[in-house]
Amino acid sequence: MGGQKPERAKWESIITSKESVNAIIFFAALDEFNMISAEEPNKTKMEVSMQVFQDVLHSEAVFQRPYITLLLFLNKIDLLETKLKNEEDRKKFHELFPDYNGVEGLEGLNSACESVKNQFTAPFKETGHQIHTHYICALNTTLMEDVFKAVRQTIFDNRLSCSGVKV
Repeated sequence: MGGQKPERAKWESIITSKESVNAIIFFAALDEFNMISAEEPNKTKMEVSMQVFQDVLHSEAVFQRPYITLLLFLNKIDLLETKLKNEEDRKKFHELFPDYNGVEGLEGLNSACESVKNQFTAPFKETGHQIHTHYICALNTTLMEDVFKAVRQTIFDNRLSCSGVKV
């Protein structure tokens, strides 16, 4: 899902009209916290991604189908790690994500990823829908193979659970 505004209506239409939709996979780039959106110059690309994510998941099509598995892929973890080594970028990130601990290294990267995940998913805590989040680098084929195996299993388990089968 994603793309420019005219494309988003098409995705909503597909989710609404197709009974066979088993999952919604949403990609967002972790490194876009300080990149200005061309569509909305007063927002960062990450803020626009969060809004699109909220719009899609708050749609009636999703609420009417508890069996849809919701997957959030936070991509470009490698580029986020590079940006967080820069003090100015780290400060900017901390402004947008106050729960980020601000340290460098793996601990800081994990804190940053959790902070982004929390802002994406916080509006959905009351809905009862579980959002499965994966931090990825799409260019890492070994990682992606493992992630997609986990995703297949998650979708399968969710479908069984919604059918009344205990997983």
